[in-house]
Amino acid sequence: ERVLFVRYEDLKSSTLETFRRIVDFCGLRLSDEELGDFIERSSFQNMRRAEEAGTDSEAGDMRFTRKGVVGDWRNELSPESVWVIEDRYRSLMATLGYQPNSDDTP
Repeated sequence: ERVLFVRYEDLKSSTLETFRRIVDFCGLRLSDEELGDFIERSSFQNMRRAEEAGTDSEAGDMRFTRKGVVGDWRNELSPESVWVIEDRYRSLMATLGYQPNSDDTP
């Protein structure tokens, strides 16, 4: 029943503090050095390298990682897609501090 919500914006702007929250939530005990190593291994660049190394031919050009840029979803999602996401998850998004970006209609 325990859930920890982590925003990508927080990972980018407050990396150490956000990862410490994750580690504490998981009940792990890591030294600052171990946490730093964990953060480095979890970097966007390392995730991208791992994804490229394990590319599945069935996946084609589809990627899990895109650019690693906060807010770049605005360049990727259509207004209709934004509306559907916000309509469906408005309450959760408000809890996480996100403000609606779309009008009330698609």
